[in-house]
Amino acid sequence: AAKKIKDRLEIEKEGYATMLKTRFELDNTTKSIESFNGTKEEEKNKVEELNRKYGESFGYYNTLDDWYNALIKKGDDYVNSLFMQIKAQNLLTKAVEADERARQIAAEGVQTGDFKWYDVINPLNSFRGTPSFSAVDRANKSYKDRLEKANKEREDLLKEAQELEDK
Repeated sequence: AAKKIKDRLEIEKEGYATMLKTRFELDNTTKSIESFNGTKEEEKNKVEELNRKYGESFGYYNTLDDWYNALIKKGDDYVNSLFMQIKAQNLLTKAVEADERARQIAAEGVQTGDFKWYDVINPLNSFRGTPSFSAVDRANKSYKDRLEKANKEREDLLKEAQELEDK
């Protein structure tokens, strides 16, 4: 449980940092619009700057009043959207790592420890310390469990990333 919480915090860490930075930036932008006392030409330049910087995300506007209203109305949704995008990307990264673990487990195959397969075939060869068939069964079960766990983790992460993407 502690590992899952730590992993979750790691996944969300970058998203929270981006949220804070973006919220701070948007708040400063709205404050600068509120306190703006420039000329029409300066306002036009400020609107062009905002259209370049945020136009794709918020839409394009012709006045500072329109920009102010858009930032107030859409700012929280924009910040939350950024958080979800970053979290989804980090979940995909974790899914790739889980897939890599699953592939590594599959490539290694059954880990049989120190015993050799010829010893398993001849379990009566006791002077070599041959394992019983139950040891092989345990090794097979352990292998399958590890592989299933890695595959399930990958699928769960992909599912969660897809849910965030859909939101």
